[in-house]
Amino acid sequence: MLIKLYLNDPPGRKCSNIDAAVKSLKGKYAFEVETVTKNAVVNPSVKFPSVEMDGEPVFEGVDVSVEELEREILKRLPGKRCSH
Repeated sequence: MLIKLYLNDPPGRKCSNIDAAVKSLKGKYAFEVETVTKNAVVNPSVKFPSVEMDGEPVFEGVDVSVEELEREILKRLPGKRCSH
């Protein structure tokens, strides 16, 4: 699975929280992370911060908790079920 983070540079509170949440879950689950900053060429309709999983926008322009992020990761991992 590829998780793409669209983060402001320099990061604000929401971007920092999302980055920390992803880093805390990276060791627990098998996924790759790609970070795209606002300075990079991006689709202008993307809201910052955003989280995309395997090409699908999951969170846009909102703060995300570790629990919310983990729930979405579990939905997409093969053989994993989320009980939430």
